[in-house]
Amino acid sequence: MKWKYILKRLLMAIPTFFRITILAYFILNLAPGSPLDALLADPGITPAELERKRVALGLDQPVIIQYLNWLRQLLQGNMGFSYSTQRPVADMILERLPATASLAGASIVLSPLVSIPLGIYAASKPNSGRDYISGGISLLMMATPNFFVGLVFIYVFAIVLQILPSGGMYDSAGVKSGLSLARHMIMPCLVLSFQQIGG
Repeated sequence: MKWKYILKRLLMAIPTFFRITILAYFILNLAPGSPLDALLADPGITPAELERKRVALGLDQPVIIQYLNWLRQLLQGNMGFSYSTQRPVADMILERLPATASLAGASIVLSPLVSIPLGIYAASKPNSGRDYISGGISLLMMATPNFFVGLVFIYVFAIVLQILPSGGMYDSAGVKSGLSLARHMIMPCLVLSFQQIGG
């Protein structure tokens, strides 16, 4: 039964993926500017070179053809090149994957460690003051967007109190120690766990 449910959810994810990518692709296409804008800043580029680059990138084609070409490349494992860095997108994702995975993992571990004891404490006296207060706080935590929590935390802990760094993975000195990594992970881990703890 469990495998049928998982299979059903996976099959439902396929049309969702297509809808999201089509919507994102067409909305980005409607945005002002183009990937060639960075080249336009170069005073030495000629209109012929610009047109050659436009054709090479497939930007001369209708947007539906551009999307289908992008989708075909993606299904073959080619995520393309970043227009800003001129590097393969897959390489850039893989570079950042360990940091992202460790941060996500830490927040997944932290959330139940904090929320379960608080939930038990609140539920031990139903309809009491602590129950209503914890319910109100959890609703507030679930309703507050992560980006806002992040801005508040940066202001409080990095600017006002100056006890936590505002960004990066290690100290600016470049020493990659476990203590430095832990110190840098505290704030983003708390931000990521904020809504999960409320939930």
